[in-house]
Amino acid sequence: MVPKRARLAALSNFEDSADRIVEGSDRRHLAKGATPYESPLGTFKRESYELLRSTIADEGKHNVIKGIARRFEIEPARLHYADNPFHFGLLAIDPHRVVTKKRRLSLWSRQMAYANRHDVPAYFLLGFLWQSGSPNDISRKLKEGAREPWFGR
Repeated sequence: MVPKRARLAALSNFEDSADRIVEGSDRRHLAKGATPYESPLGTFKRESYELLRSTIADEGKHNVIKGIARRFEIEPARLHYADNPFHFGLLAIDPHRVVTKKRRLSLWSRQMAYANRHDVPAYFLLGFLWQSGSPNDISRKLKEGAREPWFGR
């Protein structure tokens, strides 16, 4: 079992990182002519994916995400954490839905789960998603347990 001090430190670190991601997204919306990689939403998605992958992969840290969701009373009614931890993670990063509106939250969480299945690094997330097809294609592939045949990992 993780000591209370370590749990509180993990929670604080996650929340600090999440705040930086959301605040950075607000500031970057002023940038004109940005590539999809540099765009506010692209940057938010990439940085969130990176934070969530490291948090989900670190044993016991999933409790940080679940704890934030409970504290803000934003746990989805029809989804369990194990079904898509990225959905819960995006809620924990942006509990006030500054960036992640309802449709975007659902779409991005499925895209992130699909990319994570392929062990895609955050740097390549947007390119991987672009090559994997439409949001509907990615949702279908995720549900079917499919993998990209061209992805050589």
